Amino acid sequence: MHKVLLISQMNWDSLIEIPQLLSDGGYTVDVFSKENSWVLKNNVINKWIPAADNDDQFIHQLLSFIETEKDTYNWIIPGDDIVIRNLNEHISNETLFYKVMPLTKIENRSILGSKSGFSQICSKYGIKTPGYRDWE
Repeated sequence: MHKVLLISQMNWDSLIEIPQLLSDGGYTVDVFSKENSWVLKNNVINKWIPAADNDDQFIHQLLSFIETEKDTYNWIIPGDDIVIRNLNEHISNETLFYKVMPLTKIENRSILGSKSGFSQICSKYGIKTPGYRDWE
C-alpha cells in the first residue's frame, strides 16, 4: 500500500475530507498537524504526527521530519496555502522541493502563495493575465 503524508498548518475545515479521499484511493494516510486541526476529525488517519503551535517551530519541525522520513512516503501533500507559502520560503534543497511542492520546475516557485508571482509566470509563458501590481 502507498503511504501519504498530509500536512495541515492552518485549521481549515476543507481538509477534513482529504484523508478519506486518499484512503479510498489506496493510500495509508499520516497527518502532520497542530492538535486542534479539523483534519484529525477523520477516522481513516493511520498516524498523527503532532506539530508545534508556534508557526516558526512548526516549519522547522516539519522540515526536520520530512528530511528524516522522506523515503517513508510516496506522496507528501502540503494541505493549505499557508504551509505551501512557508515551505516555499524555507526549502532550499532542490530534491526536497520536488518531493514536497506541487511544481515540476523549481524556477516557477514564485507562483506559490503569490497572485502577482502567478501573473508573472503566465506572462513569461505568453499566457494572458489581468494586470497586477507587485507591492514588494
